[in-house]
Amino acid sequence: MESFRRAADLVSGGSGGDSGGAKKDLGVQMGMAGALVASGNAEEAVGVLADLQVRAPWFMPAYGLRGRILAVGRQWTLVEEQTEKALSQDPLDLECLRLAVLRGLLQEGAQSSMGGAGGRLESLVAAIKKHEPANVGLLLRVA
Repeated sequence: MESFRRAADLVSGGSGGDSGGAKKDLGVQMGMAGALVASGNAEEAVGVLADLQVRAPWFMPAYGLRGRILAVGRQWTLVEEQTEKALSQDPLDLECLRLAVLRGLLQEGAQSSMGGAGGRLESLVAAIKKHEPANVGLLLRVA
């Protein structure tokens, strides 16, 4: 994992502080988080993403990835926090809507109350139809 950190430092250190470099740094941190997850360090990946969200709260992919990692760890309260933060900024964020539906189905479904999860599912389908109308594969994967 140290080699990932050195590579990330090398790439982000060469960014020069311009806006392209800032975008590159965001990509490096997302890649670092993915590498940490792949190597079994999900907790550390969540930390990297938390730092990224503090520095760039507008960068929506970090919310989705952090939410997915937390969902795998069954930390549903934190998943809900992530999705609500993201959806307050972008109500049609597909990944966070998907996580909200999953959490709702797991939590509310056990209580036979599908109202909240059903509403989120409708929002997710509407968002897919708006942003990805020709992507039938995406709609099938979500279903």
